[in-house]
Amino acid sequence: MRTKTIEVQPFKPNNLKSFFKKKKEFEIKNLKEFLFDEAVQSFDGLKKTNIKLKIKKPVLFYPGSAWDALLPVIVLKTLFEYFYEATIIFADTTLPVNTVLGYFKQLTGTDKIYTKGNMARIVYENCIINCLFLEEDVVARFPEIEKYDVYLERGFQMFREKNPLFLEKSIELLKKGGLFITDYGNLKRKDLKELEIPKSAIQLGLYKGFKVYEKVNR
Repeated sequence: MRTKTIEVQPFKPNNLKSFFKKKKEFEIKNLKEFLFDEAVQSFDGLKKTNIKLKIKKPVLFYPGSAWDALLPVIVLKTLFEYFYEATIIFADTTLPVNTVLGYFKQLTGTDKIYTKGNMARIVYENCIINCLFLEEDVVARFPEIEKYDVYLERGFQMFREKNPLFLEKSIELLKKGGLFITDYGNLKRKDLKELEIPKSAIQLGLYKGFKVYEKVNR
């Protein structure tokens, strides 16, 4: 899919008030138009499970994100009963912010995007999505990352294998009761409990084979 660089407006938090309506739930219907039918069915299947978090301002960490701004938004909507504001932390060695935001704009049609340095705010479907973009060595940037509710990775196994400390630090920053979502192997740990996903669902999105773990006490 082609993307294009966009010119985004200066970041002015006060501008958000005119677009923000708390009472209307964030909808995903427009995003579904860009997915295969089987992927849409997988999201509907997951919504019928007990994998739901009740957090009004969830934080999601997405290392190795590249230009993919769509999947984390879908995952947030799938897993949370309702939220009116969320934070997504994108991290990769090369992270062209305008390309990521341009891709999101192209898919959703929203033009309510505000940037300041490596941060952005997107107002879409009456939801505020705060974005933080971290480039270069992800491990070195860990001190800048707040604790999060969801860890999401796909196609990230080579980096994780080369950096044994990465997994430990990632789980350390995951809040108790938070979800660790990966398409790489089985995690056998006392602090992670694998959650059951319906076999009929393509697990959490565009690829098969995702596993979901909940962080528990050791």
